[in-house]
Amino acid sequence: MKWCSRVVEILLWLLLLGVILWLSLIPPDEASPAVRAFGGDKIAHFLAYAALAWSTYLLVTPGLRRRYRIFVTIGSGVLLGIVIEYIQPYFGRGFEFLDIVINTGGTVFGVVIALVLLRIVPEWFP
Repeated sequence: MKWCSRVVEILLWLLLLGVILWLSLIPPDEASPAVRAFGGDKIAHFLAYAALAWSTYLLVTPGLRRRYRIFVTIGSGVLLGIVIEYIQPYFGRGFEFLDIVINTGGTVFGVVIALVLLRIVPEWFP
């Protein structure tokens, strides 16, 4: 049964990644209702990258030592944010450096939340 739950975890992570990519690359007027639901553009960026980092740290990188998990999680989140910002102009969106900063902040926050949860309730994450 362990492999089945692992597959579900990875599929949910891929779904979250797909939603972030989709919302990042669709035209701004189509993304507006979804973004407003989270309180605005920058809050949505922060929360999305925090969720992605949290799930990346807990679900995608469990076999790595803690230092490497942190590096891989933060590095991949920052890289994803940078790549998305650079390709957005090809999809009718604009490049915003502040989005990269907010995405990085959300990524770091997600890792911190994962580390705190692992410390407080380690039995939730075998």
